[in-house]
Amino acid sequence: MALTNIIAILMLSGIAFKLTKDYNQQRKAGKLPTFDIDAYPEIKKQVEDGIGKMTI
Repeated sequence: MALTNIIAILMLSGIAFKLTKDYNQQRKAGKLPTFDIDAYPEIKKQVEDGIGKMTI
């Protein structure tokens, strides 16, 4: 069971790091962090319709 979780974490880590980096850059710029799915075309097809832009 642990092996399955480790594999899932490794598969998601690239996206998580990318989103975290974007969040931190927005904070440093003094902006209110906003998630915009259009900025991430590689994950857009994996996200439910209706999720597009939201403030974090």
